[in-house]
Amino acid sequence: MSAELIGTITLILDKRGSDMPKYRFEFLQETDAAPVVLELADEDAAKAQARQAMAEAVLDHVSKRHDPSKLATRIYDEAGYLIATVDFGSVFTDTEDDEPPSALIPR
Repeated sequence: MSAELIGTITLILDKRGSDMPKYRFEFLQETDAAPVVLELADEDAAKAQARQAMAEAVLDHVSKRHDPSKLATRIYDEAGYLIATVDFGSVFTDTEDDEPPSALIPR
């Protein structure tokens, strides 16, 4: 995951002591990316954040001619329970044709 994308994700983190729950995001295919912890309103907000980050990561991968189809992010609550996994297929489910994701990468 690019430093720019991590910066985008962490911009919404407010460290002034809110009562919002914390969610940990782990980027499964990005071995160099550390988990990110964000304070968000609820699980739906955490899932929306992960979908937005996934869309940006896909753009980054495609621009570098890498296959984004294996990207995935796991979201954990404060207790450490897995609440969702957001992957390429959960963000990009409707394509105009039946080509596999790797066919979308420019050659």
